[in-house]
Amino acid sequence: MATSAHFPVKSGAPYDLLITLSCNNVLRPKRFQINYTTYDMHHDQDTLRPGQGSAVMLLSREDSPNFHPFWYAQVLGAFLITVDYAGAE
Repeated sequence: MATSAHFPVKSGAPYDLLITLSCNNVLRPKRFQINYTTYDMHHDQDTLRPGQGSAVMLLSREDSPNFHPFWYAQVLGAFLITVDYAGAE
């Protein structure tokens, strides 16, 4: 049984982009690799294992007066899924 879900993605007013998630083949890996840029602008790669203390730090995009420059998170799970970009309507 093939199923899919359509999601509008906000890029302007009104929602004018559309992505489709194909839900007939969803994989949940025990570990995955991410590419990132280091603080000194070099490219690197790490392997994360969700639920095994995989903590990440992201640059905050907030601009409020009392913002913190970084966001901290723990990776609880990861999924591999087919995503189709339908483009602008």
